[in-house]
Amino acid sequence: MVQAASYKKATCKHEATENEDSQNSIDNETKYLLKIIKELEDKNPLLVNINTTAKQREASSASSEATVVTSRQTVSNTEIRSEVCNDEVATAPELEDIASEQQKEEFEGRFEFQRKQTQKKPDIFCVSEHWLQRNDINSVVLDNYLPISHSSRTEFRGGGTAIFVNSDLTVESLRANTECIEKDCEYCISQFTLNNKHYIVICIYRSPTGNLDLFLSTLDEVLNYVYAPNKYLLVNVDFLVHYDGVFSVTQLMASYGLVSHVKGITRIGPTQGTQLDNMFSNIPDTECSIIKINISDHYGQSLNFTLNSKAPNINYARKRFFAASNIQRFKDLLSSETWNDVSFAYK
Repeated sequence: MVQAASYKKATCKHEATENEDSQNSIDNETKYLLKIIKELEDKNPLLVNINTTAKQREASSASSEATVVTSRQTVSNTEIRSEVCNDEVATAPELEDIASEQQKEEFEGRFEFQRKQTQKKPDIFCVSEHWLQRNDINSVVLDNYLPISHSSRTEFRGGGTAIFVNSDLTVESLRANTECIEKDCEYCISQFTLNNKHYIVICIYRSPTGNLDLFLSTLDEVLNYVYAPNKYLLVNVDFLVHYDGVFSVTQLMASYGLVSHVKGITRIGPTQGTQLDNMFSNIPDTECSIIKINISDHYGQSLNFTLNSKAPNINYARKRFFAASNIQRFKDLLSSETWNDVSFAYK
């Protein structure tokens, strides 16, 4: 059995004035805050995705090997729910700093726990749904890891993606020409070069309440922006879709020469298992496995590959992606066409 890390509880302190009879007296406002914090700490923890992507190089061998790992973890969150917007909740200003600091501490603890579950120390972690603000990500302290590329929500609570990289590896952020859409399609991109080969890593997340068609169209634009026949692409997807949605994502990836590496279920439900997470790439000689770390309702995934492999000999063919949204848009355009120009041309 795997035991999750303990958490540091948030507390409020009040210093009594000299005029008070008791030095331990606490005013009504502080008592109220302490009561709310205690009630929230007693509630069930919220679920947060932490998908991790990793690369491990063997120093004793001329050939470099990479390990890619993904996982989903559970993190508790202390906050006052003061404003509800759809399924997202805003944080009360008086506890915003406390909740933010606690989230960072829990994130750091979970990150370190996950890293110890892998047989090899990974170099790159891709994290989805980190729930941190932009400034919080930059101040997160992880053992020998730096935040290279990340996205955070500004309108809704939760969500976000980030890529943390071992400080020994030279990796840079890459910005696509397509903006993130909160809940529908959130992503970040990093790129690096090893052995004269170019690698692009994408971490992408879709909320369960997000629009699937908008997710597919945005993903298509991102892939179209970074795609090149001489580049290796690795896409870590947490799309939270079932059946037809999985097929649409797989079909879109295949149009860019990306194959699915995860073959088993990644989440165990009350009655059956489903595959809500996957990893796609055009990297040859890969070995994928599922990690049962028992700290969440989602399993992790591990992908190993050799970095000095020969470039894939693949004949690429660019084709249109016939998603349901694209087909419907095509029908709408046809129905609104008057054909006046065509009729005039043949008179």
